[in-house]
Amino acid sequence: MAFIFAAIAGALTAFSLNHQIWYLSILCIALFLRTLENKQRRRRLVVSFIFAAVYFLLHIQWISLLGFDVWLGLSLMCTLPWLLLAVPVLPNRGSAAILFPTALVVVIELIRSTVPWGGFPWGLLAYSQVDGPLVRLATLGGSSLVTGVVVALAAIVNMFLRTWNWKLLLLPAALILATGRIPHVAPTGSIKVALIQGNVPRAGYTDKSQALAVAQNHLRLTAKYLASVATGSEAKPDLVVWPESGTDIDPIPAGDIHDELTKLTNTGTIPILVGASTWNPQLSAPMNAGILWEPDIGPTQMYVKNHLVPFGEYIPLRSYLSSVIGRLDQIRNDFIPGSTPGVFHVAQHKIGDVICFEVAYGDHIRRTIAQGAEVIAVQSNNATYMGTRQPEQQFNITRFRAIEHQRAFVVASTSGISGIIDQNGKVISKTAEMTSAIVTGEVATITSRSITDRFPYWVIVACLAYLALTLFARRKHSNGHLPQYDELR
Repeated sequence: MAFIFAAIAGALTAFSLNHQIWYLSILCIALFLRTLENKQRRRRLVVSFIFAAVYFLLHIQWISLLGFDVWLGLSLMCTLPWLLLAVPVLPNRGSAAILFPTALVVVIELIRSTVPWGGFPWGLLAYSQVDGPLVRLATLGGSSLVTGVVVALAAIVNMFLRTWNWKLLLLPAALILATGRIPHVAPTGSIKVALIQGNVPRAGYTDKSQALAVAQNHLRLTAKYLASVATGSEAKPDLVVWPESGTDIDPIPAGDIHDELTKLTNTGTIPILVGASTWNPQLSAPMNAGILWEPDIGPTQMYVKNHLVPFGEYIPLRSYLSSVIGRLDQIRNDFIPGSTPGVFHVAQHKIGDVICFEVAYGDHIRRTIAQGAEVIAVQSNNATYMGTRQPEQQFNITRFRAIEHQRAFVVASTSGISGIIDQNGKVISKTAEMTSAIVTGEVATITSRSITDRFPYWVIVACLAYLALTLFARRKHSNGHLPQYDELR
């Protein structure tokens, strides 16, 4: 029965993330912790594997569009760190029954968010809380704190179901009430933006004609919008934002795309943040970039994507893996990463730029804000995953980041989901997928930093210190023949 309950807990955890049922994830983790009790280590390992495998197979099922092996491989990579939870016997009494699994899960999520190849911080338990009261804790300690509180509450629920001690529920109730008193960061100004979602062709295009069609879609929609601005039917924005891959035809060399962008910016006297693939002649390699195209100047500032997607934008261990997996040769050139955050100077404000997948990396957002970003623009291209849960999952991660860092986020996507999210995670506007759309709005600019941005690692340090001290104490007691828990069996 433990294996069945572990599978149910994993499935419902994925469901809670996909449908933003904040309390369900707490109950699921409580059920999972219950399945680990009173079992030999080998059985705990199997239970943990079943829970995490079902969890991730369902949550990232969309990656199967790239191949069944990719889906299994990425799910396995996310699953393996969760086996650490099965190595020690979890305490079942006292504060350790709450704090030990909490600290361990925080470390587990840290591991899978950083290794290998930069990790894959998708499906963190914290992301299930975007529409719940606990998400406000993100401003104090980021995703680590929110995940930790989810697990702590789950451990309390598990203890309550074992003891039926109603006093145990006072702490969760008090914590949930206290989150409402966490202060918001005050805006210092505002900026007007327009987001262009040009859409992509459905089928029947070669790679070259697809790239041309996407670029033309964004050029036409931008021209239409600027015509409305010229007639006064639309307010003039401070910045127009294109999505990632708004043009995969390099716009910097002289040519039609370069000329059209220059014409648009000069006519509307509005800068355009262009998402483009461009070429680095020194390294003879492509770059995924955000390029600020300014009136009467042309391309000026550029941000090159720092966190490239492994097996999407570059192939790790190419010489070995390409000989084993033949289709990896379809990615002929590895993109090269940038090394500095993207911050553009627009209308006397600093606009941070992150590209698609990067929004899942809290550290990268922190680095961008540390460079002065007052608003974050997310240039995204999720066209490969149209009709799956991936675009909605990424939009929810973006909402979490807005709360965590107390910044408004503006999202421009080639085919959806585009939208504007305020600094408290509230969706101001949002597009449908697989359609052309223009999103306009005025968003707050903020210069102060949240506690998370000022002290980003305090939760992780506290968890690592607690685990080290606890495990040392256990080992010392065991050597003195006074074992408190049978963690070695």
